Amino acid sequence: MELVNDEERIYEFVTKRMGVPQQIAEKMLDKYRKLKEYGDVFAPDAKRVPFDTYINNLESVLKQVLAELRKMRSVEERRRWILENVKLSTPKKVSGREGEEKIYSWAIPAFLTCPGYDEFCIAMCYALKNRYAVDKRIIRSRVINFLASLLPEFPEVMVRKIEEVVRKTGVPIFRLHDSGNFYTISFVKHMLEKLDIDPRELKELLGVDLDKLPEDCYVLQWRKIVERLPNVQFYTYTRTWRLLPIFKSIEKHLLPLKNFVLYLSVDKPVAKIENELRDALELAKRYRNVKIAWTGVIPPPGTVYAICPYELGRILNNPNIQKTCTQCKICAYGKIDVFFPVH
Repeated sequence: MELVNDEERIYEFVTKRMGVPQQIAEKMLDKYRKLKEYGDVFAPDAKRVPFDTYINNLESVLKQVLAELRKMRSVEERRRWILENVKLSTPKKVSGREGEEKIYSWAIPAFLTCPGYDEFCIAMCYALKNRYAVDKRIIRSRVINFLASLLPEFPEVMVRKIEEVVRKTGVPIFRLHDSGNFYTISFVKHMLEKLDIDPRELKELLGVDLDKLPEDCYVLQWRKIVERLPNVQFYTYTRTWRLLPIFKSIEKHLLPLKNFVLYLSVDKPVAKIENELRDALELAKRYRNVKIAWTGVIPPPGTVYAICPYELGRILNNPNIQKTCTQCKICAYGKIDVFFPVH
């Protein structure tokens, strides 16, 4: 295979540092070439559901849930139903295999709650792949979680649920957003309108007037939860750090908390990353609990990182090194910047 420019560095990295067999290394190089060719967008992924399919499913489920709420007699009954149906999730990568201890996580609808989205993350997001994008039961659960997050009772309900799963598992760790992200009120209003849903309907059904909620209401909700559970370690990855108003709120309300770790997702092609990576590195220097999560074929030169053992084990088809988040815990405690290889 003829190698040009920085492909030699990539090939050496994936074969020697990561121990990737030659055949898989060549596939990763092919992915890198397509990254350069397509810019921010990966070549079509066989597992990725067409984006419009997911959007149609999300719109359908949202409207179905709202229709169910309309049949209930009062705002109190609707709120109670939503809060009783809040669900925590246990993705395989995070929680491990059956019978193992588990890290639970929180999921809300991708895209609807992702102000930092672009073509790249749409192409990469596993919440838009396989059954996550087509199974309406999964989408329904995330829609209900989203509606719950707007309610004043949300922190109290979440504190009880997290305390319950920590007692059950013995693992005092919780992950935010295996789907979705920190959102602003103006963003979700905009997205609801795109999905042909009038945001004012939430006032009628749930007594929630989006126009009167703080713009960073969702961050404030999580501050109350994390503060109430000082013995639970919270961590999350976010692309919304690029959006100053959201990051300023996270900086003010969540970063001062000792039991919270924030990973800044840096995941554009290397050719477009210099300024963004520089900004992320600067933020990571300022805060003990801010780290960088780099996604790509190889990490940028000059960075110190750990390779995600789950993704590495998947690439090598080696279950012996394919540790789940529950087994690894590097990200949960913000020990070091992390590299998530794609192939």
